[in-house]
Amino acid sequence: MVEMHHTGRARPPWLRRLAIPALLAAITIGFFWRLTLTNQYTWINGPDLARQVLPWFQFQAGELREGRIPLWDPYLFGGQPLLAQAQPGAAYPLNWLLFLAPLRDGWIQLTVLHWYFVAIHFLAVAFAYRLCRDCRFSRASSVAGAVIFGLGGFMGHNDWPQMLNGATWIPLVLLCLLRVARGERPWAAAAAGGLCLGLAFLAGHHQAPIYTALMAAGVWIWIIPRAKDWRRAALMAAAFFVIAGLVSGVQSLLALEYSNNAYRWVDAPAPVGPGDKVPYNVHEKYSLRPDLLLSIVFPNLVGPTDALAGIAALVLALCGVAFAWQRIEVRVAFGVWVGGLLFALGGSVLFHGLLYAILPLLEKARTPAMAAGVAQVGIAVLAAAGLDAIAAMSTEDRRRALTIAVRASAAFGVAVFIAWSAQYLLGRVTADPRTAATGLCALLTAGALAGWSRGAISNLAATAALIGIVLIDLGNGQASYLPHRDAGFRELTKIRNTAPIVEAVRKASAEPGQWGRVDFGSSPDLTYMGSGSPGDFYGIDSFHGYLASLTTTVVDAKLGDEQTRLRYGVRYVVASEPTGGWNELVAQTDEWKLWRNRKAFPRAWIERDGACGGADSVWVLRRESDRMVLWADAACAGRLVVSETVYPGWRAAIDGKASPIGTAHGSLRAVELTAGSHRVEMLYAPASFRWGLAMTLFGILLVPFAGALDARHKL
Repeated sequence: MVEMHHTGRARPPWLRRLAIPALLAAITIGFFWRLTLTNQYTWINGPDLARQVLPWFQFQAGELREGRIPLWDPYLFGGQPLLAQAQPGAAYPLNWLLFLAPLRDGWIQLTVLHWYFVAIHFLAVAFAYRLCRDCRFSRASSVAGAVIFGLGGFMGHNDWPQMLNGATWIPLVLLCLLRVARGERPWAAAAAGGLCLGLAFLAGHHQAPIYTALMAAGVWIWIIPRAKDWRRAALMAAAFFVIAGLVSGVQSLLALEYSNNAYRWVDAPAPVGPGDKVPYNVHEKYSLRPDLLLSIVFPNLVGPTDALAGIAALVLALCGVAFAWQRIEVRVAFGVWVGGLLFALGGSVLFHGLLYAILPLLEKARTPAMAAGVAQVGIAVLAAAGLDAIAAMSTEDRRRALTIAVRASAAFGVAVFIAWSAQYLLGRVTADPRTAATGLCALLTAGALAGWSRGAISNLAATAALIGIVLIDLGNGQASYLPHRDAGFRELTKIRNTAPIVEAVRKASAEPGQWGRVDFGSSPDLTYMGSGSPGDFYGIDSFHGYLASLTTTVVDAKLGDEQTRLRYGVRYVVASEPTGGWNELVAQTDEWKLWRNRKAFPRAWIERDGACGGADSVWVLRRESDRMVLWADAACAGRLVVSETVYPGWRAAIDGKASPIGTAHGSLRAVELTAGSHRVEMLYAPASFRWGLAMTLFGILLVPFAGALDARHKL
């Protein structure tokens, strides 16, 4: 069956199916025109992004091309777990596409990074559209809801991909929960929802998935007592969370192991250690201030995140509540919206502290404001519901129903213009032009609703106009803050400026017996090198890096101690003046100097408590990120010490036989050797990864079988 145009030509069905995805893609690409249609802006110029995220991406791209799973990062602090840190997003499929994209001279292309960022938002838009369509809203209304979620609020404000990737799954989780509430193949829906939540945990950062899980728990609490068979509904809820836990296993199991062996810096006076809670005053600090709730309509009110939806979206959402309250989707979405905003207020709301105190793992999500991402999906559904409810009215009913909305929007717009004009005329620096844009959007909203209520414009034209107003509002948010090239890509420039130092270290390390790590941490005059991760970016052994957490063995080894640094093989230091034993000038420019300390230990050596009459020799035959092969000639029995960080999951084999790995000097890997020649292999192959991978695969396989449990009757 094909559809016919008025021209008489047949339009294939697949063309119609592609129309909406193409429209959503066009809107997303156009919204981020600075990234997609010019080469003048970038999103990856902030300190966290350029110093931490980009080096992670570059390292992982190299690992995948070598056919290795990026489990271990050998370039920072003598080696650190990578996948276990969660934030690098090594287990997330969308990231694999980024890492496998064509490189330019070995580097991830900036253009590819820009389209990757846009792709994240397109997925969020597409998933929100699917949610709205599943709620049986019209295509036009669903586009409005998709735009509000995917380009506004949390998704529009944040630029950390590990957080954005996790939040993109919120609409699909809610979609599945609403299917359960409506009794539509509830077992299959519960299983699919658990799958989506599990995939969110694979994305990287834990905050958005934790808040999504909290949202899901709230919806389940609403569903279970209303079900005809509450026991069956409770079992579905259990299946939902079990499958989510299983699917997240390849990430969460390693992360759990890491949390028991690492310190985390959370902006508290001291790092949080294994078993410690993130202090509640940190949660209070990163809560959404009550006055920032105005960020729903004002794009210039910025805190840890915002809840920007725009005045048109807010009016439509309130119309959805007023005119479509009888719908399950509207009641649930209203609860999600209000609940998300209340939780985002954090320390300002009593129940947040109670949940912090009694719910395990919730304290790990230190930024309550990020729950605004959950609230955003609620207002998106409500706005779509409002559009459909208005469109279904007769002209007379619509005129009566929209009278208050038109007057309120117009009054708000006038008030905003008066307030802004007063500030402008008084010469106040706070007279932000985006505030005036908010007033303009309010007046445009009033005009569109007035024309619609009088039948002057059609349903489709009114919806298109309101979507356009929403895009104007959202376009004044954080998307307009991308740095321009003329202002200088400061952080990216610092990365490039590190290249000559890296080459100088490589050249010096190539001299016989002069291998060594470089310490960028002692260069207060070079901010990026002191606090970034050039080791990951350039693939060079460095002692410091830009991380939010670090293994306990390394921290407890006292990183500032000179002997610790020497044992870690820190032979080179970047500093303006000599530092301790690092006083041999190797290379210099007007901006930096590279110093050497010849007392630094080699990559591996043999040590023993007593004297030995012969000489020892150690060669490194092969070194990969997660594997090292050595040949040792030991004159007497002793222990082979490698200047690499010890951590659970490392295994050793001596002459092909398994041997335990011990700890030397508090943080280094070591194995015991007998006298003679030995081939020693060390491999990072944690059981937590194998078990986690098995959990993920098992959880995915459970999903299609859940549908077999569905009964014909609804909940």
